[in-house]
Amino acid sequence: MMRISLFVIVFSLVGCVDELDVTTERVLQVLVVEGSIDTNPGPHYVSLSKSAKFGSIFEDFSKKVNGALVRIRDEKGNQVILDEVDSGVYATSPSFQAKVGSEYTLIVESNTERYISIPEKVMPVAPIQSLRLEPKKLASLSDVVFEVGVEVYVDFQDPGDEQNFYLIENIGIHVVHTSPERFELKVPGGFIPYPKDCCAECWVTEMAGDPTVRITSDDRFNGNERSELAAFIVDDGKRYTDKYLVKVLQHSLTKEAFRFFQVLESQLSITGELFDPPPATLRGNVINVIEPTSPVIGYFYATDVSIDSVFIDNALVEESLKIPFDYPDDCRELPHLNIGNLKTIVKSSSQRPLFW
Repeated sequence: MMRISLFVIVFSLVGCVDELDVTTERVLQVLVVEGSIDTNPGPHYVSLSKSAKFGSIFEDFSKKVNGALVRIRDEKGNQVILDEVDSGVYATSPSFQAKVGSEYTLIVESNTERYISIPEKVMPVAPIQSLRLEPKKLASLSDVVFEVGVEVYVDFQDPGDEQNFYLIENIGIHVVHTSPERFELKVPGGFIPYPKDCCAECWVTEMAGDPTVRITSDDRFNGNERSELAAFIVDDGKRYTDKYLVKVLQHSLTKEAFRFFQVLESQLSITGELFDPPPATLRGNVINVIEPTSPVIGYFYATDVSIDSVFIDNALVEESLKIPFDYPDDCRELPHLNIGNLKTIVKSSSQRPLFW
């Protein structure tokens, strides 16, 4: 499965008096790590890149780290080596899955660099008891422009004998219709009609229909039944042409991982106004072994996970947009996910899912 949408704030430039010297030869490249494992079968992914390089000009804003040796090791010394499946993206085998109670460490070796994460223990998660759906129309200053969709709530019983931290993700599947018969081929001087025989109907899997980082702790509801907002699936004109399947994944977090996501959540909530608080340092759990003081951005975490899913009928969507989707090409050619860039579309397939 794909992971949470982990948008990392790599740098911030602030200045108000001094002139920016763009001729400096100072070079800064910071490793950015995005990855996790859980108790669900794999593959599980780790994405590695280097942040912007600063020199006489801005270049290489995000450069993938290729050819690295990436390993995950448990507290008993057992380890699994990840394969590079895309530029800068490394994956475990499909059979690999984490175990509750075990601790896992990420080890990355690239050229002369070596990085290691602080061990992450897999804490048990409260199982999902049910999912609830509520239609939603967001308030707007305009009578014409508004957002409608469906809120998805997860119900569970929080254990009372320990402190618990939760991360909630969602994955969505919906049908899309395109017009391959109207495809045009680009040639010197313009385009010519070049109809395709396939395919006009596809099932699109997206991660996530709602990209909001959703975390919570049981400080206010320890040992009680709880209902948490898991996702708000907005009507974008395509999702609700038919029914929409939303899959909710409830993860356990360690206290350290929860604190990291708290800082990330506050970063994402900053609107850029004059009196917004300055960005906090996004400290992760990955260390540069050769230069321990050198910054590393991101967090490697290991979780237990509970999964449930529900179909959202398009009749539940109030005032649906009903906007025709016009894509004159094979529906399998919709933009696909580049895992390292964390885009929304995971894949589009003309194969009807068995559960549809």
